[in-house]
Formats: sequence, C-alpha cells, structure tokens
Amino acid sequence: MNTQMNTHELIHENGGVISCCGSESEGPGDTGRTSIHVTAPALPSRSFAEMVNLQELMERLDNDSELLREIFDLFCDEFPELHSHLRAAVQSGSLPCIQSKAHALKGMFANLSVTHAAAAAAEIEQMARMGDQSGLTVALARLDDEVSSLLPCVERFLTGLER
Repeated sequence: MNTQMNTHELIHENGGVISCCGSESEGPGDTGRTSIHVTAPALPSRSFAEMVNLQELMERLDNDSELLREIFDLFCDEFPELHSHLRAAVQSGSLPCIQSKAHALKGMFANLSVTHAAAAAAEIEQMARMGDQSGLTVALARLDDEVSSLLPCVERFLTGLER
C-alpha cells in the first residue's frame, strides 16, 4: 500500500502538538478522506454539537451532508498553514499580518458555525487593529484551547464516530 501524508503540525502554547491535519492518499480508489491526529494537554472533551452550531450550518448548506463533509475536509487542509502564519506573526509582532490572519481565521470559523473559535479569532483581530500587543499571546492561547477542543470533534465527525 502506497500512503502519502501531507501534514502540518501546530505547536500549542504549552509546547504540545495540538493538531496534525493532513490528507492521506492510498492510491486507486482513494476516498480523499482527511485525517486529523490530535495530541494535546488533557482538556474537557466537548462534542461536535457543542463546538459547531450544526443546525445553523446545515441550514446554510441546504442540508447537504456531503457538502458539510467537504467543507470540514477543506478546513483541515487550510487551517494548519493559516494558524501557523498567525502564530509566527504574533511571535514577530507584525500587527498588520496578525490582523489579516486572525480575520481570515475568524471568517473560516464563522463560515463553519464554530462560534467560540470565531470569537477568539475576532479578539485577536481587534487587538491587532487597536495596536494592543500586550495580550496577544494570551488571546492566541485562548484560540489554541478552542482549536484543541475542536480538532478531535472534527476528526470524530469525519471518521463517522460522531454526528
């Protein structure tokens, strides 16, 4: 079996890996399924329904469950790099870049009806817009906490273990 993985690791503020999102290809007949592997400090487990306003999202998607899976697969492809760029911008103190990356993440989470993560990204965006660098590391840690809860939920959803 020929398996290719395209992975991106995101490092949590506390030094633990919070996510390893990637696409696995197993050759002919491959489903193109995305897998997410999560290793994080123990946090209270939340369900997909607690993380994602599924009713709102399904209304927006005209109850298309295949499209729902596709957008979460796309999330797994796009999120790691965007989050990594936000983290680098916070470390370098580049306020315009922080604002831009946080805005993109806020939109990504809002489009997925992931309201708590969207709010955390919005907080970072607002701080960067106002020139407030003092709390950016703490705000990024809050976003990371939301993401470290979200990613296992998405993994369970994509593997069919949770609806």
